[in-house]
Amino acid sequence: MGSLESLNAQQRAVVQLLLRQGKSYDEIAALLHSDAAAIRRRAQGAVGALAPDDADVSADRRNEIADYLL
Repeated sequence: MGSLESLNAQQRAVVQLLLRQGKSYDEIAALLHSDAAAIRRRAQGAVGALAPDDADVSADRRNEIADYLL
């Protein structure tokens, strides 16, 4: 299982904006000059990177869990 420090800078920034500052995907997309779908994928990737390596969870299910958590 990873930690926030193990995420790349882009993933860490998105997670911090979502969780610490309560920003939406749309707000973050505007701040980072990106689109909301790309921000959502980045956030899902961050949650996936934080999950245990031995978790037997499909990518689709992992993304559903990430959406729920974020």
